[in-house]
Amino acid sequence: MIRNLQIRSKLIAILVTPLIALTVLASLAIGANVARGVQADRVNDETAFALNLSQLVHELQRERDLSAGWVGSGRRAGYGGVVAQRVASNQALADFRRDVEGLSFEDDDSVLRQRVDTALAKLGKLNDERQRIEDNPTLTVAKTLDFYSGIINDLLAVDLEIATQTDDRDLIRNVSTFVALARFKEAVSLERGFLNAAASAGRFGQGEFQRLATIIGALIGGALLNRLGLYRSLMTFGVLQACSNLSFMVLAEVGRDYGVMVTAVAFENLSGGMGTTAMVALMMALCDHRYTATQFALFTSLAAVPRTFINAATGWLVENLGWFHFFGLCALLAVPGMLLLLKVAPWRAEDSSKLV
Repeated sequence: MIRNLQIRSKLIAILVTPLIALTVLASLAIGANVARGVQADRVNDETAFALNLSQLVHELQRERDLSAGWVGSGRRAGYGGVVAQRVASNQALADFRRDVEGLSFEDDDSVLRQRVDTALAKLGKLNDERQRIEDNPTLTVAKTLDFYSGIINDLLAVDLEIATQTDDRDLIRNVSTFVALARFKEAVSLERGFLNAAASAGRFGQGEFQRLATIIGALIGGALLNRLGLYRSLMTFGVLQACSNLSFMVLAEVGRDYGVMVTAVAFENLSGGMGTTAMVALMMALCDHRYTATQFALFTSLAAVPRTFINAATGWLVENLGWFHFFGLCALLAVPGMLLLLKVAPWRAEDSSKLV
């Protein structure tokens, strides 16, 4: 067919065909670049949103600490500070809601949208909870802290989900680091809330000393984790958790001794906080960043299965073995896990890629 065309037509065909092909390819490339640009703009907006969200978290942490101190004092001291902080929290909340309205989600059923809606639902109950703190004299420090901590954790979960909205590894690493620092700050803030409440009341309430020891253990664990590495931390903290059972063996042998009891409880909760830190770090290392929330929830649920079933037999074991031998058995039961850990997380391994 081309052979029968005139020279001019052949030249036109030879020149125009590549131009048409180039135009088509350029159009496709432009479309892809525009799509990437839209995604990049959305990710940038979400990242800015995450940074602004941290201000609301900060204000709620301060309100939690002051509220816990006021409740711990028997509602006798610190109410003025609570009221002033509520004003600051309300301003940060108004800014957060404005940012949510300006945020464009990939779709209404996205996980990020669900997490934002969950946080907004909790924040919608903030005024009711404040009123309950004022009107209910039986409300404890622990319950006050738990309510605010629930909201703060939901807000931090929004930050974590933002890291899954892009394939940019540098951005993922930066956002993940930001979230890790935010969670570390949250642990420190929660510790401050417990100490503030204890100082206001002049004593620890029921269960508050244990929770404080666990939080301090988590902070120590985080610091040591950075120095020792993940696998050495898993082994070291696991051994400490196993040894904490030996402290209760000493308590069972000594009998009623307040100093030994406090030491045993503190040691158990400190080592428990350290072990939990390493365990969470391991599970996060195993998660695919695209499905972090789902996989992390699955791992934590699986980790709780043995504890749920074995707990049912503890009463029978204590009755037949006695407390001393029961805690000795608990320490021995940690040995198989330590041996398995040597296989799964070798002492000399340096990063999560060496998991088998």
